Amino acid sequence: MSVQQNPSSSLPSPAGAALPWRETVKDDIDDSQDMPAAEPLRSILLHCQQELLPTYQKVDAAALRFQKKYRHRALAVAILGSAAVVLATIQLSGLAHYVVPLGWRWSVPLLEAAAAISAMLIVLLGMGTFLKEQWLLERYRAESLRLLKFRSLFEPGLWSADPAEVQKCKERLCDEVEDVATTPFSALQGWITQGTIPEVYPPPPTSGLLSLDNLKALIDYYRSKRLHYQRAYLSKAVRRDQKKDRHTRVVGPALFFGSVAFVLAHLAVEIGRGTEDWSKLLILVAAALPAMGAGFRIHRAANESARNAARFEAVHHTLTALSERLRAAPDAPTVFRELGFCEQTFESDLREWMRLMVEAEWFG
Repeated sequence: MSVQQNPSSSLPSPAGAALPWRETVKDDIDDSQDMPAAEPLRSILLHCQQELLPTYQKVDAAALRFQKKYRHRALAVAILGSAAVVLATIQLSGLAHYVVPLGWRWSVPLLEAAAAISAMLIVLLGMGTFLKEQWLLERYRAESLRLLKFRSLFEPGLWSADPAEVQKCKERLCDEVEDVATTPFSALQGWITQGTIPEVYPPPPTSGLLSLDNLKALIDYYRSKRLHYQRAYLSKAVRRDQKKDRHTRVVGPALFFGSVAFVLAHLAVEIGRGTEDWSKLLILVAAALPAMGAGFRIHRAANESARNAARFEAVHHTLTALSERLRAAPDAPTVFRELGFCEQTFESDLREWMRLMVEAEWFG
């Protein structure tokens, strides 16, 4: 047990010091490769490793599996639905002989039927299995367990010198893990309608195990394992979603106005008494382009890349400021206040993401 000091006295300034684990953090939940040595931080993390990590890994794997299915099926619906409409337009125009070789015209209605039926089956399958709901529920469970782990770091009872109080807190953590793992989707729907209420978390009593060295170890661990890891993830997510947004933002409007341009071209051909085939071809393209644009719109709405990129960037900015405030925190009350603000930022961001994705447009 470390020698007790007054945790409200000034901390040594960590400015300029390299954070431990900064370059080696691969997973902010699993501490098996970079477990800190300071107690009782190590005991708290070992308990989370034993009781929380297996459940997290299970629900996180399920969330990733459902997310992959959701995105693949949303993309398939967009492509197949657009293809079915385009093929139907070709049929109606009577210009199938320009699209396929003579003798293969029967393939157009066959492909049209296959695309339409496949799109409908994917939609019905998604609705029947509640694919999006399963993905969001498992992601909610995983992120709630992540929040639970890091909030346990500033649970005053776990820093107590009373073994009975520590055991009580550990048992409560186990109960909360079980509650999260069995959360129904109806509870998630109720949770996202609430707000994150600001709260200042109190530090442990001075009679506990929070020495200056232990407090410094807590700051270093949290900044590196939690804040640095999440900021790195958010930076990548911003670039990823901005790239997706750039690639699809102008496609929908371009296809729509392209359709209008082909309508005008059709009118010009009609006025100029052009050939009937040219007139039909221009009408065909004018009708097909909006159908393709609808497919891009479905894809964008299912992923909400633009809004997520803006949200990621805002959270990254907030966490950067909070990380610096935590680094400069002079005493235990300030440290625990800033830790609480960080976790409330993560919780608020999770609510915002859930609200956005629950309402994201997709047929399933």
